[in-house]
Amino acid sequence: MRHLGKIIAISLILIAGNWVRMSTTPGEQVRIVSITDGDTVRLINKNGEELRVRLACIDAPESGASHGSTATSRLAQLTPVGSVVRFKDLGSGGFGRRAGELYTGVWPMYISANRTLVAEGKAIVYPQYVKKCNRLAYWWDEKWARLSRRGVHADSNFCQPWLYRRGECPTEPRWAFVSWIEALFMNPWTL
Repeated sequence: MRHLGKIIAISLILIAGNWVRMSTTPGEQVRIVSITDGDTVRLINKNGEELRVRLACIDAPESGASHGSTATSRLAQLTPVGSVVRFKDLGSGGFGRRAGELYTGVWPMYISANRTLVAEGKAIVYPQYVKKCNRLAYWWDEKWARLSRRGVHADSNFCQPWLYRRGECPTEPRWAFVSWIEALFMNPWTL
């Protein structure tokens, strides 16, 4: 009888541990097929379907724009072609793509590739679509990247990707001090 109690206790611990692991593991396991640019990848899911995925909640510089190749190469370092990562599907990303977050690492230390790009200044938060993600976490990542003048935030001539695509980049460079003050008073609810 005493051994039966130990067996039941051990079984419950193993079941609970497995439940915790499953509940804290984001998305599904996928394999990276190719990297299109700083915020778009192709991947294959467990069903063998190839998906085009836009990294949700961020916008990286276009390939032809300044800093575009830097964002693409950093994403390639985070999620190399052929690597297995976690993909959390967040719905349609437009243009036949899915939107989602990519996670690298192993349980319990998954790291969001999307947030890493923002924190390093390789991409910026996409205000129109940040509602799909943890807005506050992305806001802090961008705020510290701006204050630290990392990546694109160190360039006074940087043009936000959505303005670049419309051909509406400002011709005058921004003063570094003005940019720093804006970052200091960033409001997460205006993103």
